[in-house]
Amino acid sequence: MRVVGILLVSLLLSIPGMGQKKKNAAKEFEGTIKYSISAEGVEGFQDALAMMPANMREVYIKSRDGKSIFSVMGTSKMYYDKNNKGEMLVEIDLSMLGMGSFCIPTPIADTLTNTMEFSKDTKKILGLKASRVIVTDSIEFWVSKDYYLNFPVQSAMYYLPLEFDIDASGINIHLVAEEISFDKPAKEEVEVPADCQRVSMEELQEIMEEMQEGFMPEEDLDLEEDE
Repeated sequence: MRVVGILLVSLLLSIPGMGQKKKNAAKEFEGTIKYSISAEGVEGFQDALAMMPANMREVYIKSRDGKSIFSVMGTSKMYYDKNNKGEMLVEIDLSMLGMGSFCIPTPIADTLTNTMEFSKDTKKILGLKASRVIVTDSIEFWVSKDYYLNFPVQSAMYYLPLEFDIDASGINIHLVAEEISFDKPAKEEVEVPADCQRVSMEELQEIMEEMQEGFMPEEDLDLEEDE
């Protein structure tokens, strides 16, 4: 389950931007949008999902006053503040392993490196007109061009995403909006937790490697009884 959340956030960070630099009359999205999630290629995913606490099943975007959070199943979160254009924070919650939460600063390029072309396909999702954009052969989005998000365009989160279809590492991840509210969330809901420990990706990898080594049995342990 945790693998799906981390994989999805990693993919979103790596996707080139599909923003169009506000050439239309898109409005800033301030509210909450929640998604249902399914995954093929992960054995027992839906059964395990149904047994998890509600906060661990949620996938949502919340945005207000230039601040946004994209949360995936309570384990991975992306925070962005338009007033801090130099970075985005990715929070990885390892509290289930007794390690707490870690926030990884992610630099953001100053310029738009790529612009995606939309297809002519459209459909309605929660009453909003959704336009289809194929990012790669394995990544497809349906977005509302009536709203833009305060996420950097380099994360492919400029227009409001209503549906995701992503294939990676033998896993197909599908998200579709199931609820949307245009009421502003509380300020604290879009802000980085004050107690989140900031580390680099390299430092987090070292921490994870040390944790794995702690669970490995000692190879030279002799379990045979003396005769």
